[in-house]
Amino acid sequence: MLDLVIKDAKVFTSSGYFEGDVGVKGGKIVKIGDVQEQADRTLDVQGKYVVPGLIDGHTHMEFPFMGEVTADDFYYGTSAAVGGGVTTIVDFVTPSKGQDLLSAYQKWRETADPKVVSDYGLHMIIREVNPTVMEQIPEVMGRGVMSFKLYMAYKGELMVNDGEILKLVREISSHGGVVGVHAENGEIINELVQEYVVEGKVDPIYHYYSRPDEMEIEAANRVASIASLVKGVTMYQVHTSTGEAVDVMSSYRSRGMSYFNETTPHYLTLTLEALKRPDGYKYVMSLL
Repeated sequence: MLDLVIKDAKVFTSSGYFEGDVGVKGGKIVKIGDVQEQADRTLDVQGKYVVPGLIDGHTHMEFPFMGEVTADDFYYGTSAAVGGGVTTIVDFVTPSKGQDLLSAYQKWRETADPKVVSDYGLHMIIREVNPTVMEQIPEVMGRGVMSFKLYMAYKGELMVNDGEILKLVREISSHGGVVGVHAENGEIINELVQEYVVEGKVDPIYHYYSRPDEMEIEAANRVASIASLVKGVTMYQVHTSTGEAVDVMSSYRSRGMSYFNETTPHYLTLTLEALKRPDGYKYVMSLL
């Protein structure tokens, strides 16, 4: 006797797509195809899609940044995720200034564990480089955090410089970790922002003008070049917004490097025109 049978579904698996049934027992899928067994509950979904639980590899729940905190906490954020078919999130541990990695990790666990309603994993943001941080990288990995995010933007907040990126890529890669990179030219962006503010150019469209495509493309080239000095690097550029930055990583991948890109839904659906609208402020997005 099964607990649940989902009938007449369009089922997607790692090996392909078929139309059929899904049988569940003890919270696990035990049979797919033509399921004839009796079940405590049967759902006829009449051709609706049934997909594996999705993984959102980039979330910021209860994330403190520049005096604000993101709206979703771990309970409401994971509840919304599950409602959309996302059964696992990977959130970012964000140490406060001066905080070591292990205590930041522990704080995130204490915050998340009582609230999450889905599975979750953790990345680690590194915002400063010192002996304690470098020593704790393998210790953090021993607790299951295998990926580390480095920022090339947000000067004075999260940004690390090129020399620090090289040191971190070496250390993370030597232990088999994954390097995630927010690729923008933080120095130039900071300069452009200050210029526009002084000139009173603060309409939503200037958010884009202060961080043009070229600043992502330049940073993607720069970090790809830096990381290429180290053997055995696995690296991905987070929330990529330009095709040219994808081309950068692809070109290095064709040479044998394990470089990849991630993007976000609004980069696939919105254009610059959204910022020109009267309500353009609703579409201002600075990615973290």
